[in-house]
Amino acid sequence: MSSDTLGPLVLAAVFTLGCLSIHSARRHPDAVTLGLLLLLGLLATLYVGQHVGLDAHRPTWQHEVLHGETEPASHPTM
Repeated sequence: MSSDTLGPLVLAAVFTLGCLSIHSARRHPDAVTLGLLLLLGLLATLYVGQHVGLDAHRPTWQHEVLHGETEPASHPTM
């Protein structure tokens, strides 16, 4: 079998498996809800990991101390 026919065949098989899983999941709405919430949590974790830079070696307060950034005069600290 050539690679030209193997790609569409694999896509059709994956589509069919997806349809079968959706059809069987209709009987278990709680499991579907749990799966969707876990997927949402995974996607949120991946998004935060990609777009938020956390530096455990230098927290924000240390950055302010090291670089001399202070609060504005209009907001006095106690």
